[in-house]
Amino acid sequence: MITSACHWNKIALIAFFLAAASLSFGTTDRSDKIIAYARAKKGRTIVCSPGGKVPGTMSYEAAYGKLSSGMILQMHPGFYNTKNLVIFRKDNLIIEGIGPGYVNTPIIMYGKNCIVRNLKARGISGGNVTIVDSVAHGFSILAGKAGKSIIANCAGNSLTIYPNLQDVLIKNCTFIRSYKVKNVGKASQSWTYNTYRAGRYSLVNFGQMLKRGKVKFENTILYSGENMFSRPSVFNNMTLQNNIIHCERSLIPVSEKKTPLRSLNMLKDKFTLKLKRKSHSRIKRQPKNASKETNFLVKPQFKRTPSPKNGWQLSRDNFVLLPNSPGYGQDIGVNMGSNGIPVAPPDEGKKKK
Repeated sequence: MITSACHWNKIALIAFFLAAASLSFGTTDRSDKIIAYARAKKGRTIVCSPGGKVPGTMSYEAAYGKLSSGMILQMHPGFYNTKNLVIFRKDNLIIEGIGPGYVNTPIIMYGKNCIVRNLKARGISGGNVTIVDSVAHGFSILAGKAGKSIIANCAGNSLTIYPNLQDVLIKNCTFIRSYKVKNVGKASQSWTYNTYRAGRYSLVNFGQMLKRGKVKFENTILYSGENMFSRPSVFNNMTLQNNIIHCERSLIPVSEKKTPLRSLNMLKDKFTLKLKRKSHSRIKRQPKNASKETNFLVKPQFKRTPSPKNGWQLSRDNFVLLPNSPGYGQDIGVNMGSNGIPVAPPDEGKKKK
């Protein structure tokens, strides 16, 4: 009986330490492991270039036909003028860029557990995907895929999220669309064959939610010349932690006659909202009117000032903070490399396990 009691005491003790260990590895730590895995994952590689014109490569369409689950597609920069829209439907695929050049085609991932990394492209979309160290005009997390999607250390001009049933993490990213709309509602001529009607837009666009999902922005810079979030939804469990948020107009679109929303607390009846900040993280040089609660409604300063006349800006200097900017040196926003492609922070591999 004594031996049996000692045996069960040991089991209980082991269970306790395992439970404690699981608590110590919170969501952030698990996400860090997923991000590190996405950066390091290896596999059999296929290389493509526009038209397969680079020696030793194949065309985009031919490479698509040869890809199988777990393989890596490396893409040379250039304009991929495909006859049909290419959609990757297989699971566990990895797509990565070669060098700092621009891959002029949308990347659309419908498979599960896919990875996009080290890529500068027109657009990057996925339903169950980890996107790291990349740049694109638009990023999209697609609907209908349960699981976890992560966009980490990326830079772009717009973000669209359909967070039904999903956990979506946006971490250490910078999204800038500084274009300001003038003459709202006025029809204008575009080239010689089309017209458009100017209207307000939002930097972060949420798709229509029918089921509850989770979205977390962490250590991210959101900069809009108009509105910030496109629509409210009580199904959206949104967490804001240690971000810099700046919008010229309103956090949520309002009519011309209504007062713009400029306080994060005013969003609490628009979303299921949590406002958090790491206790050890502080932003220096914050103005007196900055939010004292969890995040910072301040205007960051970049090496190249975002232009109010241009909505699509992917230059490296558009995403590099000046030394006197809020958030500089505080692990907030993208870590942009010298060639215009984001790189992992130098201390990424030194974090405690």
